[in-house]
Amino acid sequence: MLRLTEISVRALKSAGKQGTYFDAITPSFGVRVGKSARTFVAVKGRGRERVTIGRWPTMSVGDARTEAKRLLSAEQEVKTPSASFPAARTSFLTRYTNPKTAYQVKRSLERHFKALEATQLSELTTEAIERCLNRVRGPSERLHAFRKPPWPGNMKRSSTF
Repeated sequence: MLRLTEISVRALKSAGKQGTYFDAITPSFGVRVGKSARTFVAVKGRGRERVTIGRWPTMSVGDARTEAKRLLSAEQEVKTPSASFPAARTSFLTRYTNPKTAYQVKRSLERHFKALEATQLSELTTEAIERCLNRVRGPSERLHAFRKPPWPGNMKRSSTF
């Protein structure tokens, strides 16, 4: 990684193949250097999609950096609506082909996690799940209630239940 300036972009050479050099200041912004052209790119999303911003010297480094920041911040502003806990539960239960397992998981989710009915998945916290589990009477039943559903994050590995 190097600091991309007009001088540094002009000095970049290709070694026969295309190479991408990323900026030290702006994350996910870089310049792709080929045999005959230098193209500004931004890498966005989990899929690491490469988006072409423009070509140098037609576009300056400063303008390309500003455009990259705009592209990358626009992606973060878009939020997908979160599903409610009951909708996610219904969707999750369709994964089970074994009717006995589906019944047990459905029973556990409906019996022990009623307090989460009005919760959106984006608002679901470890503390909310722990409060529900603390209401379960026996340690064996508490453990089963905890292990059956696929809880978000690393809660299964970090919890003491």
